[in-house]
Parts: sequence; structure tokens; C-alpha cells
Amino acid sequence: MSSDAVVTGSYPPSDLEVLCAPLGCAIHEILEERSPLNGLPTEEKAYFYEVLKSLTRSKVYVPLTFNQTAESGIFRKKPKGDKLLSQQDIVEHVWKIIREELCKFIEDRISLLLEQAIHEESFEGYVANLWPTVFEEDIKKKMETLNIACQYLNDNFPYIFSQHPMVTSVYRYSEYHCIRFLVKCLGQKIKPFLENVLQNLRNCFNNLYGEHECNGQRCLPGSIISPLKLMNDYKVTLDKRGEASIKDFYMNNVEVTSHHLLRNIPAYQCFNVIERFLTTELVLVSTISRNWSFEVKKIVLKNTLHESTILKKLVPVLVLKENMSKEYEITKLSYLSAGRKEVFFQILTETVTSIFKESYSLQHNMTDILSCCQAMYNHKGPESSLIVKKALRNTFNGEANLIDPLLKDLDARVKKCYQSLILHHTMEPVQAKDNEMKWDVTWRILGDYGLKETFLAVYLEKSLFRRMILMSDNFLNLMNNPQNAEMLLITRLLANSENMESLKKLKSLVEDAEKSHQLLEHYKNKNDIVLVPMLFERNNIPRSFQEMDFQGLNLPPVLQEVWNDFAEEYRKSDSKAAYKSIKLQHMLHHLEVSTPFKLGANQNLILEVTLLQSSILDLFNQDVTFSFEEMLATLNVPSSHLRLALSAFMDIKLLIESAGIYTLNMRFRPDRKKVRNGKLRVTHRSPQNTSTGGLGTSNPSKGNESMWRKELMLACIIRRLKVEQNGYTFNELFDLVNEEIMGFSVGEFKTALSDCSDYYVLDNGIYHYRP
Repeated sequence: MSSDAVVTGSYPPSDLEVLCAPLGCAIHEILEERSPLNGLPTEEKAYFYEVLKSLTRSKVYVPLTFNQTAESGIFRKKPKGDKLLSQQDIVEHVWKIIREELCKFIEDRISLLLEQAIHEESFEGYVANLWPTVFEEDIKKKMETLNIACQYLNDNFPYIFSQHPMVTSVYRYSEYHCIRFLVKCLGQKIKPFLENVLQNLRNCFNNLYGEHECNGQRCLPGSIISPLKLMNDYKVTLDKRGEASIKDFYMNNVEVTSHHLLRNIPAYQCFNVIERFLTTELVLVSTISRNWSFEVKKIVLKNTLHESTILKKLVPVLVLKENMSKEYEITKLSYLSAGRKEVFFQILTETVTSIFKESYSLQHNMTDILSCCQAMYNHKGPESSLIVKKALRNTFNGEANLIDPLLKDLDARVKKCYQSLILHHTMEPVQAKDNEMKWDVTWRILGDYGLKETFLAVYLEKSLFRRMILMSDNFLNLMNNPQNAEMLLITRLLANSENMESLKKLKSLVEDAEKSHQLLEHYKNKNDIVLVPMLFERNNIPRSFQEMDFQGLNLPPVLQEVWNDFAEEYRKSDSKAAYKSIKLQHMLHHLEVSTPFKLGANQNLILEVTLLQSSILDLFNQDVTFSFEEMLATLNVPSSHLRLALSAFMDIKLLIESAGIYTLNMRFRPDRKKVRNGKLRVTHRSPQNTSTGGLGTSNPSKGNESMWRKELMLACIIRRLKVEQNGYTFNELFDLVNEEIMGFSVGEFKTALSDCSDYYVLDNGIYHYRP
């Protein structure tokens, strides 16, 4: 025997099976070992290395035969010596022995698992639940141990695995055979089995990572995901025809699951649910195949964010909920990436418009709309302003109709602020910040529509100047209050660098108010009559307040004396007074006159009247009876103005008229429903003037506007009564309606209340809604 034969061995032909028998026994012992194996001891590794090396280098002979035809026609094999087997033949024979033992072991374990599952209620669920334990603690460990024992074959004879795709070692072959046998045994139940595996994977992910855990690298146990990964690695299909791949199955499962993902989920939770599901699936596919990630994202987004009905459901959350910029950007980016930018902005605009319309129809104010606009402006990009602009235009049927609701919203907030300041209440920082935010939004909206100049002109005439006149000394005394919301707004406007005519008028009007405040302080307590002087340059008074046809009024002696005294003080206080003439604006004066009529034991009724009305009352201090001609000659006013003033007194029954003679009603009793804080306001009626230009110019649309205003008051009264089960008193209802619709008189409100009498019941002075 040569030296080579000594190393490798040389055996007779019949001894090949005998030669490999010890190897087969050793392999069998490894696979059937009951105790868990954690690798192989060094001596056993050495043993398998030497055995495999010895076998693959052995010289083995096999007998050769040839065919011979006998006379009977039967083929007979005749020996013709021996043949030396090649090393490849020996290696393949060794591999066959190892493969048979390995396959038998795997098939036994899987068969045992399936037999146990037969008696369970859910066969597929039982197999899916038990598979990780069986595979991880038994099959996989034995495969790894066997792979270590056969490392010599892996390293030196890789061609033995060439018949199987993706197989490069004994361990890889073990996985290949394991998944093929499992799929074969499950047959038509493979799909339900894989669905249970996916469900277990998602449940496992939720258990391993809490809902609020967002950081750190995430992974899933390989034992649970092994069926999916092995089928993908070794291209094992779900059917015999090889058409249903594991990728197709998984993508279809994601499609179905994501389609129903947001069913019955509140809108504010949808983003979290989508994010968590997408994270779970990306972690899952990263374990199976990273090439699937893009397709998974596309499917999930298509069935969630890219579904129009779902996007409409999510838009209110995107728009109304704070701190949603990240979610908004993610949603927008997903649409941009999918080439659906126009769809996104169209749905967003339609939904925002719907939100605006619903809010305005229910509340009749801009509070929530402005908050929604601010949320939209917080999102980056020029499209935010465009969406808000389109939504507001659609809501109010044109940008011109925006001025009135925006002005009402501003007036409501300013009025609330003044009420708090008069009661010496401190404004909360949150409220101050909210006022500032809403003004910034209002100014931005006006800028987008090019309505700044128009809005300021209306604000000066219908709000600011009117408020100055009505609030009188309260306005002047509160001008320098650091919490005065209106003055803070005016300060910001005057600091604006924009060149607008209305800003110049605003500045001049405020300067006039400041001078009036200084004059008030100077003139305080100069007379028994409390006088609150307010002086304005004629150019600063809105045109609608300037009287064009009422030039003179003969004041009663007492008022004339007060006026002369004030005029003298004014000339002393202003060096330029000699160049300026002071003109009384008769219809703008607001006087409070104490009367002898009692409201209680120690309280006299106070009448709130105009200068003309107070002059009429002063006449009745001299006599209880006057004719119309006598009053007209004494006061020197147009007859139309006098008749209107007298009608106002007759409406409250303070004066009684008979044949042109007016008599003071000494038994006058005021309507207590109209008395507020001991004061009764005598309604002032403006005369109709048909001359061209000026305040009295006839307006064909005035009747329509009055009718619309009346209908609005009716709707507001009914809505307020509906929401309060305990009802309201007259004054409470008046104040509530006045918060929404400003500028109406008590008489107008009383008329509207009478017109909707079918909708309420009056019980002990309390108005209750009648269904």
C-alpha cells in the first residue's frame, strides 16, 4: 500500500457502505440528541473533520460488468474486473447519507407538529403559533450543529449543492428542505398559515415596542418570520404551478389590511395608526427583503392617505389640531411623490371650505375660522395662503363680503376687552395672545385680497369713531391702559410702514382723542354739570357723521352757559384756538339727564338723550305744556328733526300730544325691561334726506338690508333660546344677541322678539323655547 493509500485507505469493492456506516450513525446521534446542543465540542469537530477527510480521500473499487446475450435471448451481466471510484462519486455518496438522515429528521419533526395540530380548533393558527418554538429550539439548533460537523464538505466540495438554488452549505440545504416540506404538507392551507404568521409578527412588534416608542433600531424575532424569509430566499411558491410567490401573497395581504386599517378609527388617531402600521411593515420587510420597502410604502399610502375619503376625514385634524405640521408635511410629500399634487390641494381646499361654511352657519362669527386660517398659515409653503384665499372666497361668495364679518369679529373682541377693563378685570395672557394672533391673521387675509385700505376705512367710520362717541369718557380714560386691545392694535397699525390714506386718518383721529383726554383732565370738576369734551378736526370725522343740513340749535340757558365756559377754557388751553372755530355736532352728543321719576326708594331714572332731546326736556323744566310751533321757534331747528325727537319721547310715553300741544306725562312709568343700570335710552331717529350727496342720500338697497338684518336677528334669538333650557330674561337675551349683531336699538330688538313669538313662551319674565 502506497503512502497515499495509508492516509486515505484502500478498501475492497463491497466495503463502501461499511465504510460510511459510522458516519451515518454519528449524524443520526447528533440529530436525535435529546439535550439541547450549543455547537460541537472540539474533539467531535476534529472527529468529523478527520472522518470526512478520510472518506473523501479513500480509494474504493467497485466491480465492472458488461452485458452478454444468451442463446435464450436474455441479457446476462458478466464481471469484468474492478473500477476505482472517483472522489466525486465518493463525496456524493457521503452527501447522500448525510442528506437522508437530515431530511428524515426534518420531516419527522414537521410531521409531529402537524399531527398535534390536527385536533386543534384552528389548525393553521396552532401551527403558526408553535412553529417558532419547534423551529428555533429543535430544528434550527440541530441544523446548525450538523452544519458545523459537515464544515469540511462546505469548504471543499460546494458543487454537491449545485442542484438547488441559493444553497451553499449543509445548513442552507436544511432550510431549503425544511420550508419545501412544510409548504408541501400544508398544501391548500399554506395561505391561512402565512396569514396567521403575519398576524403574529404584527402582534409581536406591538408587544416589543410600545405605542410611544419611536427611537432606536427595531427588529423582529427570526423564528417567527422564518417561513416568510425562507420562502423568499429559496423561491418557494405557494402552489405547484409556481405562480403564487411569497411576495405576491405578502403584498396582497398588505393591500387588504391597509384598506381596512382606518375603519372606525377617530381622525385624530389616524396618523399614529398609519405611522405605526407602516413602521411595522417596513421592519418586517427589511427582514425578508429590503427590495420590497418602496412597494409596501406605496400600497399603504394608496389605501390610507391617498384615499380621497380618508384625506377628507384627516384634513380637519391637519387644519384644526395644533402641532400637526409634521403630519401635514408628510401627507403633502406623499402626494407630491405620487404625482398627485393637484388632487391633494383640491381636496384640502374643498374640505377647508366646508369647515368654514359649517362654522360660520353655526356660530355666525369668525372665531374658529381665524383659528383655522392660522393653523393653515403655520404650514410652510405658498399653497397655504392660496388654499385659505380660495376657501374664504367660496364661503362668503366673494372677497368683498369678507369685510363685514372680519370687522364684527374685531369689534366683538374689542368690546369684550373694554367691558373687562371697565370692571377692572385683568386680561389673561392667553386671551391677549389670542387677540394678537387673530389680528395678524385678519391683516394677512386682508393683504392677500388687497382689502387693507377698504377695511381700515370701514373700521374708522363704523367702529372706532362710533365707539369713541358712545363710550365717551370711558374711551378716553382707557386709552393709555396697557391692556387695551384696541389701542394695542392701533399702535401696531401706526407702526406699519405701508403708505395708506386710512392710516394717516387713523393717526390724526387718535391724536384728536389724546388731546380730548388732556382737555378732559383739565376741565374736570369745573361745573356742576359733568362735561366730557371730545374735539375732532373736521377732516378726521367720517363723512357719514357730519351734519350737512342742521346748522344751528338754540341751546337752553343752562347748557349754553356750560358751552360758553368750556369754549373759554379751550381758548386758554390751546394757543391755536384762535384760528379754529368749535362747532357743536348736535346729533353726536350723548347726555345723561336725571329725572324726578323714581325707579326705587332712593333712585331716580336717568335718560340717555341727544343734545336736541335734552334741549326739549329743558323746555319742560319751565312749563309742562308746549306747542310744536313754540318749540320750533325757541329751538331754531328744522321741523323734521324736531318731529323725530318728539316722536321718540312719545314712543316711551314721556310726552303726550293732543291737537299739536305736547304735555309732560307726570305719571310716566318707564318700561323696566328697557332700563339698564338705572338708565333708559331714548331712541334717536335720523331724518331722511333726499338731497344729493351727504349722509341722507337715498339708497335703494336700504330696505333689503333692513329686512336681512331683521331676519338675522330672528334667527339669532331662536338659536339662543334653543340652547338654553332655563331660558333668558329680556336683558340677558338682548345682551347675547347684541354680542353677535351689534348696532340695533331696543325697539328693533323688541320688534324682532314679537315677530318670533311662536317660538317661545314667556313665564314670569323668562323666555323659554317652544318646540
